[in-house]
Amino acid sequence: MARGSPVPISKVVWELLSRSGLGSPGRTERLQEDWAQVVGDQLARHSRVVRVSRGVLEVVVSSSALLQELSFRRAEILALLQKRWPQTGLRDVRFRLGSID
Repeated sequence: MARGSPVPISKVVWELLSRSGLGSPGRTERLQEDWAQVVGDQLARHSRVVRVSRGVLEVVVSSSALLQELSFRRAEILALLQKRWPQTGLRDVRFRLGSID
């Protein structure tokens, strides 16, 4: 593309994700594996890492009870994740109810 020409947004997003280390192949799977190590296998089986956007990790959980438990542990989980993923600039974790399939 010529300089000054429009660039597809998908290319821009992919480049930003790649720079953060999140766009590399298999990164979602690695994030989910790390998530399991932080919260434990039992909780990880009922939750799924969706994405990291603007320093916020979004996690879908399968039940209201689990949503409440993870919300109570938010500060602890965030501290562990920040230590494990310093390159992401993680500043918050948000949980939402949804399907984990």
